[in-house]
Amino acid sequence: HGTHSLSLTVEGVVNTPAVLLLRVPAAPHSVTLVGLPLTTFRYSAEDRLLWIRFTNEAAPRELAIEF
Repeated sequence: HGTHSLSLTVEGVVNTPAVLLLRVPAAPHSVTLVGLPLTTFRYSAEDRLLWIRFTNEAAPRELAIEF
């Protein structure tokens, strides 16, 4: 079975909190921001919702989610 992933480009106002809310089919195996692991996420299996929190920067960065 193959790996499923989602990559997004994120950008925001410097030093402000970012919250991404996604409806996804399963809990992620990993969440990374510019290749570095994020632990600031929460998955609700009942609702199939994933909350990801990080601090914004003014430059585009890659957020990757592996399922």
